[in-house]
Amino acid sequence: MFKKHILAAFFVLLSVLGIYFLLQVRSFHPEHKTAEIADDVEKYIEKSEKAFKNLKKDSEKKIIWTSADKKKTKYVLVYLPSFAAGRKEIYPVIETLANDLRANVFFTRWAGHGGLAEDYKNLSAQDLFDTAQEALTVGKKLGDEVIIVGTGLGASMASTMAILDSKLTATLKGTEPESHLKAVVLISPIYSMLPDKLKYLASPLGPLLAPFYANEFIERRPKNPDIFKYWDTKYHRDGLIQLAKTVEAINRMDLHDLKLPTLVLYTKLDKEGLPSLIEAKFNQIGGYETTDDLKNGNSNMNSSQILTKKKLISILTPDPILAGEFTSPQTTQTVISEIKDWLDSVGISMEKITK
Repeated sequence: MFKKHILAAFFVLLSVLGIYFLLQVRSFHPEHKTAEIADDVEKYIEKSEKAFKNLKKDSEKKIIWTSADKKKTKYVLVYLPSFAAGRKEIYPVIETLANDLRANVFFTRWAGHGGLAEDYKNLSAQDLFDTAQEALTVGKKLGDEVIIVGTGLGASMASTMAILDSKLTATLKGTEPESHLKAVVLISPIYSMLPDKLKYLASPLGPLLAPFYANEFIERRPKNPDIFKYWDTKYHRDGLIQLAKTVEAINRMDLHDLKLPTLVLYTKLDKEGLPSLIEAKFNQIGGYETTDDLKNGNSNMNSSQILTKKKLISILTPDPILAGEFTSPQTTQTVISEIKDWLDSVGISMEKITK
């Protein structure tokens, strides 16, 4: 009898250890694929979006040209929104910046977004990475110097694309690409799932755990009715699993490899977020923090250091979507001004275009 109890206890322990191991395993490893896009980029986008019959108005991918001749511009802005959000998320921040820089713009749409709640059942984490890679490739066809702006998932994905793109460029063995990534602006980037237990959805046990964490369809009821127009306020919980896998894969990236000029905007007032994690991640970024001395040309820093500078700014608003007429209109102008000032400090401005 005693031996049976010992054996049973052993199998229980083995099962617990097995479950623990499975919870730690991360089965998703994104493939960094170069998107194949035709020279007529606008036709390519329109054709690809027509394949989705149920898209809500203003949710589709969109190019905004700065001139009627639809020519490539010196600067181009690429916007990656939060998960389940669309291109109107921080309106009119991107539009204002584009106007000031005379820059073309590409607004992407995450795979699964803008259609039916059931569409998220077919979403994969690789789809999200492919969307971001496609956005960067489109941006390079629209302008010589690409500035990626992202919010939430879009922000953390932007940092990942910057790292992967720099590694890809390095393989060109000294060949300077015609168009290249110039800078990244990260608005409330996410590097961890909240609440913390959701991180286990990235494990092989994710599909089994998901019903305990969420109803079949995740639904939010925003106070602002305009949110219903531009956000997916209802989606299948399988989307949450793929989001967890994506965030976990992004979190594995080494931000020391992010050498581009990087601006991080966040709020310390976000009670649901992790401002301390954003601060810790910012410290890992491989650039140099912007200071007044550096702005004024401190001789202690060489030109290569100046080109890799970074800055962290806290915005006084409780909403992690720091700007936009639908969420944070009171801080929209502040965010626009901070981004413009920072871009100017790293040599991106109208003055550089007109010279």
